[in-house]
Amino acid sequence: MHEKNLTIAYSEQNQEDAYQIAGHLQAAGLDVNFLVSHQDTPEPALSAQLSKVNGFILLLISESFLKSTNSLFSLLSFFNANSSRIFSIVIPEAGTDPDTGDRVTLSVKFDRVGDILKHISYWQNKHIDFRKQVRLMGNPDDDALNDRLRMIREVSSDIGELLRTIKSNACKSIELLMDEHYEPLFEFLDVRPAPGFALTTTSESDNDILNDILGQLDDEEPPVEPNTQAEAPSSFPERGQISSGLPPDESTPEEQATPVSSNEETEQEMNFDDIGVDNGGEDAPELHVEETEIGHQEEAPAPVPPDSMVFEEAYVQDVLAKTSMLAAQGNREEALTTLTAALQEYPHSDMLRYHYALMLIQQYDDFAEAANQLNTLLYKHPQHPQALFLMGEIHEMNKDLIRAEHFYLSFTQVSPDYAEGWFRLGMVLLKLAAGNQQRAKDCFNQTLRLFPTHGEAHYQLALLLQEAGDTDEAARLFHQTLELLPDHPFAWYDLALLYHRREDAEQAYHAYQRAIINNPEFKTPQNDMAFEYHRAARGARAAEIIEQEQSALSELRENINRLEALLKEREAELDKLTEEKESPESTVLITGATSGIGRATAELLAARGYRLILTGRRTERLQELQEALEAAYQAEIHTLSLDVRDADAVQQAIAQLPEHWKTIDVLINNAGKAKGLAPIQEGSLHHWDEMIDTNIKGLLYMTRAVSPSMVARRQGHIINVGSTAGKETYLNGNVYAATKFAVDALTKSMRIDLHTHNIRVSQVSPGHVEETEFALVRFDGDENRARIYDDFQPLRSSDVAEAILFMLNRPAHVNIQDVLMMGTQQASSLYIDRSGRDA
Repeated sequence: MHEKNLTIAYSEQNQEDAYQIAGHLQAAGLDVNFLVSHQDTPEPALSAQLSKVNGFILLLISESFLKSTNSLFSLLSFFNANSSRIFSIVIPEAGTDPDTGDRVTLSVKFDRVGDILKHISYWQNKHIDFRKQVRLMGNPDDDALNDRLRMIREVSSDIGELLRTIKSNACKSIELLMDEHYEPLFEFLDVRPAPGFALTTTSESDNDILNDILGQLDDEEPPVEPNTQAEAPSSFPERGQISSGLPPDESTPEEQATPVSSNEETEQEMNFDDIGVDNGGEDAPELHVEETEIGHQEEAPAPVPPDSMVFEEAYVQDVLAKTSMLAAQGNREEALTTLTAALQEYPHSDMLRYHYALMLIQQYDDFAEAANQLNTLLYKHPQHPQALFLMGEIHEMNKDLIRAEHFYLSFTQVSPDYAEGWFRLGMVLLKLAAGNQQRAKDCFNQTLRLFPTHGEAHYQLALLLQEAGDTDEAARLFHQTLELLPDHPFAWYDLALLYHRREDAEQAYHAYQRAIINNPEFKTPQNDMAFEYHRAARGARAAEIIEQEQSALSELRENINRLEALLKEREAELDKLTEEKESPESTVLITGATSGIGRATAELLAARGYRLILTGRRTERLQELQEALEAAYQAEIHTLSLDVRDADAVQQAIAQLPEHWKTIDVLINNAGKAKGLAPIQEGSLHHWDEMIDTNIKGLLYMTRAVSPSMVARRQGHIINVGSTAGKETYLNGNVYAATKFAVDALTKSMRIDLHTHNIRVSQVSPGHVEETEFALVRFDGDENRARIYDDFQPLRSSDVAEAILFMLNRPAHVNIQDVLMMGTQQASSLYIDRSGRDA
């Protein structure tokens, strides 16, 4: 046992405190060594240095210590392996108030969930910021940067558990430790201090230092009695109970939702054992308010009602702390399950929903569901800043720049003082079509007004100014970029090009040499020649370099000429192949083509070169559609103005088709409708007749007119547009469902009848579909009743059209018999998530 061998480990900012404590312990007869952790330097982390230390370790915990990567990296694993020989002392330190700039005393706290969350939030933000910095520097293979990023990521994962471990191990504040004359430390070390040891023997200068830092220990007075009121409670609430330390951290007793006894500090302490517990395990905390108690049972106030704002806020913070630690430890499924359960319990919690979306992205790369969650949040709170920014990132990553611009712009209006929002908006504007340069320039200027040391904003602004011809200001900004980001992979090369255009040969050559140090890919024979030529144009090698340049240019021209000749030859071959190839002109007849699925299918097939026969009752719409498709796609279109309910009209129209339109390869029975939504005892006979005549008889009449010719040719494809209502019924959908069940049965029967004639019969059965007149027709033109899609995202008519095209394009031996499709928010005819939709 190394009874008197003690090493004090501390952050470099706390050296004075370390020396002060060492003076006390040396006076007590202990041998003291020092191990200092320097702030964010390339030296080995503190844990690596501590692994070489024998004996006991005295760890000084301060704000500086808890914000140092080198101090915290791998400290959790070291602590867990060596907890029996580590004693922690929490010390205050002088600092600056970020709001007022005044000098204040910074005290470390991690007694409550809110305290822990502050440290977790600090390291998560540091991880995000450093990751962005690495990305902006554009050097993903830099080993030093990646090592630093890995260290920060590990600290951000460990910090919550580390603080809990420190608190539950041997840990005292310096105030309490000195009040008790270091007795808890001596007990931990199992040593007795030297005879006559007392803090009153401390030198006058030592006391002055302690008085300045801690505001206590008057050298003229004897030590005071231990301040037990500030001690941590001797026991925490049992598992299965909720700690009472859940009101906002800074609230006063008057502001809290429940009364607090006189021992306020003790009663608001947080039960650390509840953090990180598996909800499904035997030790999971049960959220039963009636079992909640504060301090001792006889002093417990009235229980907090489960729906109170105080309870909910603390519960949400606890869940977020827990899920953050679970995810950091690699327990992704458990973290998501915990967060999902919390969101189900408090679906109106914006914080839970936002962090749920964030977890879907960070842990699962599920951008689609994350966007759905954020849309739900923004539906209620359109100006939620974090949701707006994250939506911008999602759409930017998915290259949906229009929407990315929309969300970033909305974010800057809500949070105009956040520099990164302006920068991201500027970058998206640059990626959009030309003409946004001035707007992007304004965004980068605003970024620099808010964040003057944003290196990448300097660089992007320099590029824009260079493009606009302001080379002096562009050069200044390139230099500022390189002062902030010395290893920027492109700035030196852009600066070299700028000087090259200004015919400043020496500066251009110097910048080029620096560019190839930062980014060796810029070193090419062409670049070497260009920059060396301008530098040496007046020297002895000028003629030689000019000759080399002219030779290279001549060779380049020859290569270009050969390439052009090759391309022309290839184009001629392709033209010949195109002329020789027999183009199978497939003729498709679509019923109900003037709106909805029929129109979307017509547009898609026209774009793919199909010849189309389009039918509908509205002649003007048919004419307008024909003209539009012919103008847009040069498609061959023939229209038949008829009502499929009229058997004679259908037979006559098909029989009288012009000769070159008589061969119909594909029949798409799309015409159909729903009328009314009423129980069977109240249904309209007129509505029933209309649905039966259109959905069933119309399909039969058209199939009877077209199929004989297919049978005669032993070739053809019939596609019926059914519905999920043909698979399951729903309230008040009686007759409509019956007609679609009939379509499903007819499709199967037609397939049996026609398969021996080599004819394919298919069906597509969509659920709710927007961009159609379905709802408007069903409710007889009542637009208010027809607004059935406002609160969820159904299929679009183009989605169904693409499914039909997929059926058509299968090889001749493949028949897609049925496609059942619904929007993501529609699980069935009966279950629809109506919590909002993507705008």
